[in-house]
Amino acid sequence: MSTYERLVNSQNFFSPYLTQEDLSRFGRDYIGVGEYMEQIFPLLGVRLISVNDNYDSSNYNGTTLGMDLVVSNLVNTMYCRDAGKKLRTANRVKWRKGISTASAAPFGYQFDPNRKGSYIIDPPAAKIVRRIFDLAILGLGTREIAMALNDENAPVPSVYNREHKAYGKETTYTIAPVILWDSSRVWKILTAYVYTGAMVLGKSQRLISGKKIIRIVPKGQQYITEGTHEAIVSREEFEKAQLVIRNNGHRVVMGSVDFPLKGKIRCGNCRRVLGYDYKQASPIFWCREGMELIGQTQCSSEIYQASDIENAVFQALKKNFLYWTHSIVILKRKNRA
Repeated sequence: MSTYERLVNSQNFFSPYLTQEDLSRFGRDYIGVGEYMEQIFPLLGVRLISVNDNYDSSNYNGTTLGMDLVVSNLVNTMYCRDAGKKLRTANRVKWRKGISTASAAPFGYQFDPNRKGSYIIDPPAAKIVRRIFDLAILGLGTREIAMALNDENAPVPSVYNREHKAYGKETTYTIAPVILWDSSRVWKILTAYVYTGAMVLGKSQRLISGKKIIRIVPKGQQYITEGTHEAIVSREEFEKAQLVIRNNGHRVVMGSVDFPLKGKIRCGNCRRVLGYDYKQASPIFWCREGMELIGQTQCSSEIYQASDIENAVFQALKKNFLYWTHSIVILKRKNRA
């Protein structure tokens, strides 16, 4: 057993100590790591210990980090970014050849066991995808298609993947008794060019290694390779479906709009992020399933005022802040004792 493992095993679970084998295990963003080490942990009374770096935050009370630690954090960051750059370069070489590097195949397909990075049709799921395109070609909008699929008890991708143990694919977490199709799920499938037999790769790009900042890559800059796998729909059928849903319209929820609670307000039934409309005189939240699938879902169709939710969140944060402030005072008194 290593020194690090013995140190961890000797501590209680609820401990004001945080031990790491080295600082690269704690984080590789030197700005974020420095902020935690110099500001957040001292404020919360947390003692950080890094075994291999011979670092103990209790030796730096009231002082800044030494130059050796600053350089070490910077090296960790540059190593991470360099590794990310090499990985992206290797992926682009595969994308040009039409080889997928994704961890999961799209709904309706599964990975070909004989050709790495290629797809073969998953018949039961492909039947659902085919049904969606057929309904769209008949002129049904995304909402009408979703309601038809729910009436037919067709499983959504996350439920299908879980039932068929397709781990690594979409597995939406929820406590809702039933997960239903809605316009967004239908729209996502109808706009996926991969169903024409083409491999579409490089659709998004991470701007900074280690960060969650992602940019959607324009279609003209994506890696599209035709004829890499069997098609579920023809290109003509795909174009007809695009024309139908374009004429029916699809309401984009939130999009690129930024606001303080973006992505944090969820429905209590389906657990999905609530829609947000900022164009009203008073911004509102609503559950997409509740508004679209009245009679098929247990989600509420009620509209919530953004000001009411923001006030409730503010009061909850204020209460938690007072609690943690009190806890820190008590912890500091115990440490002095």
